[in-house]
Amino acid sequence: QAAWGQGARLLFVHDPGPQRQILQLALTASQIRRDDPETRAETERWTPPPDSQRRDGVPARAYRPTAVVDGNELASRDFDLDRNQGLVEPTALPVGGIAALVTDGDTLRDWLTAGEALQAVLLTAARDWSFAVLHSRATEIPGIRADLRRALGTSGHPHMLLRFGYARDAPATPRRAASEVIELTT
Repeated sequence: QAAWGQGARLLFVHDPGPQRQILQLALTASQIRRDDPETRAETERWTPPPDSQRRDGVPARAYRPTAVVDGNELASRDFDLDRNQGLVEPTALPVGGIAALVTDGDTLRDWLTAGEALQAVLLTAARDWSFAVLHSRATEIPGIRADLRRALGTSGHPHMLLRFGYARDAPATPRRAASEVIELTT
């Protein structure tokens, strides 16, 4: 309903066949991006070492020392990049439901709609302590995005994959002060 209210749809994937296809597409996209030198360099810039005092980026306490390559999980982004600095201990967690955020069109307006819908979905879920792992890489690569569309069995255009689950708490990640990122002018 939160996505629908913004002009998008959140499609839940219950059938094991399409789920396996989507998980494989997500894994393929993650591997492609991980092997891309430009993407790898950007990830390194945004993941400072564990002792860093930066107030932005992805802290080592927010990711595992190795990426998830489990056929039952939505492929996680490899923030560690074989640097062995991730501090999150791998744990066996219950697998949550997979959903895809889609819009009817694929214009710039549809991309904005998808962003607004994603915000509404995440806020609605968080209100009930349900959180989502976000996976955009399968929608960033045109051929994989087309395959994802077929696996979803939709004429809609996928913008994001999400895997929902519940959490008792969620550790905060660093944020820059608003004054550092917002400039108010009159």
